[in-house]
Amino acid sequence: MSQAVDQLFERYVLWRDGKAALLIFNTKVTGFTKVIDTAVETLKTHRLCISFEGQRKETSFSFIFCNNKDNKKLVKLELLLFNFI
Repeated sequence: MSQAVDQLFERYVLWRDGKAALLIFNTKVTGFTKVIDTAVETLKTHRLCISFEGQRKETSFSFIFCNNKDNKKLVKLELLLFNFI
């Protein structure tokens, strides 16, 4: 999960971007609640995470991250999880 955030911010989030989304599609793991909890905790402790803004929907969570190359530039990150089992 942490690698997905790193990839998002290193390759796709540009300096001018103020919003981004990380979509997780679960197709293999049973116990989706644990998948959600693990994902949220991983993002909360990520080195770029400034704050956890809360849960918007059952599988949608909002965070504030700083840009990978400029810690003064903030990015609102939405984590969205989907279960296909």
